[in-house]
Amino acid sequence: MSEHVSIRPFTEADFTDIIAIANKRFGNEYLNLNDLQDYMNNGNKIGVVAISNNEIAGFALAQICNFDEAMAIILCEHDWFQEQFANKQSIGVLKMIAVNHKYSNQGIGTSLTKHRIEILKKSTNSIFAVSWEHKQDIQNTKILQKFGLTLKRKIENYWKEDSLDKGYSCEQCVAPPCKCCALIYVM
Repeated sequence: MSEHVSIRPFTEADFTDIIAIANKRFGNEYLNLNDLQDYMNNGNKIGVVAISNNEIAGFALAQICNFDEAMAIILCEHDWFQEQFANKQSIGVLKMIAVNHKYSNQGIGTSLTKHRIEILKKSTNSIFAVSWEHKQDIQNTKILQKFGLTLKRKIENYWKEDSLDKGYSCEQCVAPPCKCCALIYVM
């Protein structure tokens, strides 16, 4: 990562830039102002931005939760998740990460992931990530593996019902329903 990049918690002043990056990477309305405000108000949620050249180069979200909260995050295949995490007191979730395309391949995603994992490891030794199976996210899966997460499950049409319920447009599928697959990584 370039020396001129810093990572810090995000503020409300960053919301417009974060949503613009999210819209380009994940599709319109996948992330909204209410979601970001929730990260500002919940001490168990972590929202950070990477700053380069005085602008937001990327952002990342994570959460520390108990089993019931983790199950509420999961969109499908609840039985499998229950088998994996039912005995965990505290679970870290690497939620979302996105880098502005103009800052791609500069180590920003790696730094954001490392930062989140370091924070989560202070509260839990059980961490998982739901990653989008898409050619753009090949780098994300390599980063997760670099930090010790292992691919445990592939789930077809993971966001289908969620995209229909919330009406967001997937960057890949365009209009709902989203037909993308999720890759579940576990540490």
